[in-house]
Amino acid sequence: MTVEKLLEEAREEAGNVDRSEWPAHNQKCQSLIDKALALLSNGGWIRVEDGLPKHSNSVFAYGKDGFGWRIVAIVSYNLKFKKFSILSDVTLWMEIPELPKEQPHEV
Repeated sequence: MTVEKLLEEAREEAGNVDRSEWPAHNQKCQSLIDKALALLSNGGWIRVEDGLPKHSNSVFAYGKDGFGWRIVAIVSYNLKFKKFSILSDVTLWMEIPELPKEQPHEV
């Protein structure tokens, strides 16, 4: 989940509260803000303990390859088996960012 998505969810949550639900609402908003701050402080990397991909699209992942080397690779995440392809012992992952809207000029 990206920082933008977390903040969007926090904004939606802020608009859907009634006074009787305030303590739970406040706790949920604080949790979303904490997750967004963690993403920012980790450069966008998410610890697997903090969450796993919610889709089967490709992601960057940090784990061990078949030779035991720790590497970053583009892998897919299998929702059914809750496993990353290619790598084992994955500890960090991040969504692949979108390409810049403005492409640099070729040299």
